[in-house]
Amino acid sequence: MAKITDHYEATSSAVDFRDYPLNIARSELDSDDLHLYSKKLEQISATLFVQASAQCQVELWQAGGFVGRQAEWSSKGLFLNSLRALETSWKAGLENGNTSIIIIHRKNSWSRMKILPEMFKYICSSINIHPRFLDFVFEFGRKSSSIDETFISFYKVFSFAASENTQPSSFDICYNLRYFEPHGRQLSDPWSCRQSAIHQKFYFSKGTSAWTIIHQPITFRESLQSAQSGAFSHPMVMHIRYIRSANHHWRDYLNYKSSELLSLDAIISVAKPFSEFQTDFATIQKVHSIRRKLHIAISILDGTSEVLMNLAAHADRVGELMRFSPCVCNGFRTELEQISSDIKSHKSTAQSLLKISDDIRYMSRNVLAFCNQEVDIKNGVALGQLAHAGAADSRYLATMTEETQKDSRTMRIATVIAMVYLPANLVMSFFSTGLVSFHSNEQASTTSSGVNMKIHSQVWIAIFTSLLLAAATMAAVTIWDRLGRRPLVSRLVNKLVGSFT
Repeated sequence: MAKITDHYEATSSAVDFRDYPLNIARSELDSDDLHLYSKKLEQISATLFVQASAQCQVELWQAGGFVGRQAEWSSKGLFLNSLRALETSWKAGLENGNTSIIIIHRKNSWSRMKILPEMFKYICSSINIHPRFLDFVFEFGRKSSSIDETFISFYKVFSFAASENTQPSSFDICYNLRYFEPHGRQLSDPWSCRQSAIHQKFYFSKGTSAWTIIHQPITFRESLQSAQSGAFSHPMVMHIRYIRSANHHWRDYLNYKSSELLSLDAIISVAKPFSEFQTDFATIQKVHSIRRKLHIAISILDGTSEVLMNLAAHADRVGELMRFSPCVCNGFRTELEQISSDIKSHKSTAQSLLKISDDIRYMSRNVLAFCNQEVDIKNGVALGQLAHAGAADSRYLATMTEETQKDSRTMRIATVIAMVYLPANLVMSFFSTGLVSFHSNEQASTTSSGVNMKIHSQVWIAIFTSLLLAAATMAAVTIWDRLGRRPLVSRLVNKLVGSFT
């Protein structure tokens, strides 16, 4: 049991509150490095706290009573936005023996705490909050993603007015809780994982407490309003209300996850042909997402159970010190046991949902495997049909090739015949023109006669014209061929350029 000096009872002023946590009093057995806490607090102060009074939202609830006496809570919370208001309303109430609750609000789970840094240090320094509470405070800064979603811890310490005293003058309890609440935004998942932290400073001599709560659960305000009047039978009774408020939505959250799994189970649990199953890899991804959140939920429930066990042990110690009646001690422990029973039930439900999700994942994988097999079989049949069609096409192409060969042989024969007749036709055409003339030459003798052939000198015109026509024809064919190939070359060049770019 660590011993630290009760700073609130030792000093009534907090002129050095800006040095927190370096200014707190503690025992020689306390080995926490305050300089590390102080350095980190200064480094991330801009991401932890708001910097303008207009953004500040610190709520104060007070009750003018103490343990064993009637308590009258204020009808509603008083909002403070400056250090002066904190000194006037909160510190003065503590000095008058009031039990107070300071609630530090946040806009959402990823935003800063709505309190000025000097106001926060003033609260911590005034009641000598142990710096281990800062381990929770550091998690309430501005964020851009969900990190460290399962860390839950519990710290407690008794304080002694002097080292020779055997009875503590006060005790500190601080812990954090994680839980799920509806966020109210239009998203696919209507639930958000929240975090809240609480610190209690209890003074044995006065029977009063100073509570500090960061980011209260939604239903905690209603719980405070319903507790406006009543007797403080136990100094830790507010923990019951706080934990019940944090656990209020657990059953609804798990029912929502159960409905998600049931909708996925309905897809694969009904017998039907594989082609009619509306499942794919996205189904396995949904199951994975649900399982991840269930694992987080189980870890949070385990952490909450540890907090309840520590609260029960601490309550027993406080009951011995304050000599409460067995009725009060048993009543407080009974409340903790009931909450613990609910937590165990929620954990059992989450574990059951994990088993169901594992079955759904297994069935989804089997359905996808059988669907793939069926697709493979269909693909095999289709490939067989394609192969059969390809074989038929090959036979048809072979037949066409054979016929083409026959036609090619015929064309070769026709070409040879044309090559034989073309020169003869050319010769006959030449001799049938006017460039060549024939005339007979009768001799004196009747026994002989002759035919004379005469080639006119203008024959060069025909030869020159033929050659010129042949040259013009070859030039036209060459130009036509190049113009025909240019689009193809252009397309090939563009395709190559596109592949490199």
